[in-house]
Amino acid sequence: MVCLLLVASRPAVATGDGQAAFQSITTSLAPAACHDEIDPSSADDAHRLRCPGVGGYALIPTIDDVREETITLVDPQRQETQLDYGKKVPTHDCRIDQKIEWRATTSSAKPVPIALIVHLNSYKNYFEPKTLIKSYWIIAKITSNQACITDTILDDKQSPDQVRQLADSAQARPCLSAIHPE
Repeated sequence: MVCLLLVASRPAVATGDGQAAFQSITTSLAPAACHDEIDPSSADDAHRLRCPGVGGYALIPTIDDVREETITLVDPQRQETQLDYGKKVPTHDCRIDQKIEWRATTSSAKPVPIALIVHLNSYKNYFEPKTLIKSYWIIAKITSNQACITDTILDDKQSPDQVRQLADSAQARPCLSAIHPE
């Protein structure tokens, strides 16, 4: 089982007092918020959804053949990036919430993504919501040379504001290298 999360971001911009100014911007993976396109990597012209992101980024949600949802991040240069977070969170079948939270700074009056916060639910059976095992907040950082998962948090262990604070400082933390213990 593999769940993927793709994210991208840029360094924080300092305010006049030396503090970085962060904002939350929410986008959606709901089909109505996205547009259909042909997958250029598909030999049989398969279709996929491209959902708008922040600062020229886009997200491509997919469900693989073992019922695990993935997100591919597309940067403004149309480069696609993946992070495998199924290896960072003990999951079974997983489902990503349709609401995606971007943490961003501002440069030249435009938002610049620095992190992505995704809520992931782990199920015994993907098609049966009553089989929920655990829910996680997944935080990823992006620097000029690296994108990686820095935090996996059980959703009952931190408040949303605490999760945002962790995302805002994610670039200072190392990448997770293995499954995060529960």
